[in-house]
Amino acid sequence: MDYDIVICGGGLVGRSLACALAKLPLQIAVVEALPPKITHQADFDTRSFALSYGNALFLKQIGVWEYLADSAIPIKTIHVSDRGHSGMTRLKASEQRVPALGYIALAPDLNQALQQTLLQYSNVTLLCPAAVTAIDCTPNEALLTLQQSQQIRTRLAVAADGTHSTLRQLLEIPVKQYNYDQTAIIANVGLTRSHHHVAYERFTQDGPIALLPLSEQRCGLVWTIKSEQVARVMSLTEEQFLTELQQAFGYRLGRFAKVGKRFSYPLQLLQAHQLIKPRVTLIGNAAHTLHPIAGQGFNLGLRDVAALTSLIEQALAKQEDLGSELVLSHYKRQQTQDHRHYIRFTDGLVKTFANSALPLGIIRNTGLQALNLLPKLRKTFAHKAMGLKG
Repeated sequence: MDYDIVICGGGLVGRSLACALAKLPLQIAVVEALPPKITHQADFDTRSFALSYGNALFLKQIGVWEYLADSAIPIKTIHVSDRGHSGMTRLKASEQRVPALGYIALAPDLNQALQQTLLQYSNVTLLCPAAVTAIDCTPNEALLTLQQSQQIRTRLAVAADGTHSTLRQLLEIPVKQYNYDQTAIIANVGLTRSHHHVAYERFTQDGPIALLPLSEQRCGLVWTIKSEQVARVMSLTEEQFLTELQQAFGYRLGRFAKVGKRFSYPLQLLQAHQLIKPRVTLIGNAAHTLHPIAGQGFNLGLRDVAALTSLIEQALAKQEDLGSELVLSHYKRQQTQDHRHYIRFTDGLVKTFANSALPLGIIRNTGLQALNLLPKLRKTFAHKAMGLKG
């Protein structure tokens, strides 16, 4: 056997899995199609990722957080509101007795942290640039064919290669897709005053506006709009864009002073019909792609990593075959429930807050007011946002 585990996809979720498994007595390969990325210094337009508090604890457990702790921006408060209604609520880290409800990590810092962690281990091999062109699974192994007809054998292949997963397609695993007819406009926004480590989620009729705290009086913007508006919004001048954003969001962050480069991403819900096949399992966006509302997409991928790592540790302790149907069925059962839970949560938020019907607006308003007034209900909602049980 060439490797115990082959991770197909060397993005953030794939490398997180490699970091989590590297401490175990396993030979691991990471197959990545794109050439190695050079980590650039952060600039105004640098992309960022939201990390739940629970996933920050997991990254600390696997040794990644020590390289990220100094640069990650803590979220001390989450402010939730519904445009056109008075209902709002605030979730506070101090009330939940945690140092932060979550963190914002810049892409270069997150990439560097994963790279630094992997450099400690000699049992992880990076095959890059390389792509899987075929897979043949037997009861005892998975045989993967790479470009130039190179073949590698493994006890377990993990598809971590994203929404358009090549491995998932080679295995002919169907997916369920739902088009939200919404597009996310991603950019960084400069502020005229401090954000005080507050993350904002403001629901509008067209979709949610999220503003996430970054360094140097900046926020990361995720502005969800109807897809029919994308061409117009993307063509606006900086001044016009900031004016429309200000009108949609309001002045809770003062005046917006600057917007960086804008990117647009059509939004959909994608869910694989199968999480496992003989000797193969799916994690991250290869298994599920969510609406960015509440920032659960990347976090759910890390939950997959944590669950699979735990099950592999248990299999090794019991001297079980880590790629067996017995082990993979545990992952399927556990994560199917977790995926269903978070898909229902995010999809429900999208459809509830995008509906302009008066009765639903009253219900939303009442719900946000209840969250603000009832500490137990607020704690339950906060724990969901933090990726914690209970």
